[in-house]
Amino acid sequence: MIENIEQLYLKGILAKVLLEEKISKVPSGRKVEVKVLEKRIDIKLDGRDLIDVLMKLRESEKLSFDFLDCIICYQEKGNFSLIYQIYSTETWQTLSIKAVLPPGTSSIESVTGIYPAAFLMEQEIFELYGINFEGVNYNANLFLPQGDRNFPMRRDTDG
Repeated sequence: MIENIEQLYLKGILAKVLLEEKISKVPSGRKVEVKVLEKRIDIKLDGRDLIDVLMKLRESEKLSFDFLDCIICYQEKGNFSLIYQIYSTETWQTLSIKAVLPPGTSSIESVTGIYPAAFLMEQEIFELYGINFEGVNYNANLFLPQGDRNFPMRRDTDG
């Protein structure tokens, strides 16, 4: 049993060594920053490139980032960023993808077509921040009172 765990751990370490090189080749023509940390890999990209990059990371047999763990939204200097935490059940690696929305925009394409579990996460972000996820219509509130469109986490100014 212990030997199997050690083998899986070593497989994960080896995979991590090769992962940065593989990931940097995935976005084909996209401006993507890749940073490998001890326990995860961070990627920063333009929000308009998110769907293309996520599809390639999920569909790649060697990478297989097949599980969406969470989506985090934050606002900095009036601009929004979303962090998508994805996980590979094949390589045991975690990727954090920071999608930066263009200044002055508050919409991004929904990832529910790639990760259906994103529906509830996107709904929560819509209700709290007012980020519109293109391709999905959130008519009713699940987390806030019905009809509440005050977006309590959204700031008009950064301060």
